Amino acid sequence: MTAKLRKEYRKRAAIEPIMGHVKLHHQMNRNFYMVMPGYNINITLAAVGVNFKMVMNKWKSALWL
Repeated sequence: MTAKLRKEYRKRAAIEPIMGHVKLHHQMNRNFYMVMPGYNINITLAAVGVNFKMVMNKWKSALWL
């Protein structure tokens, strides 16, 4: 296995748990927007929700300290 392939596999291994969480907890198992722009909207909104939740958790932990 080349170094380039190993690097690509590591990237994918880092993203897979995050995508599994998004699919399970942010309702990406069903898509109610039915065309390519709708798919992009659904993915974008789920990613924004996950990122917003992470930021709010960081702020909450910073305020409790």
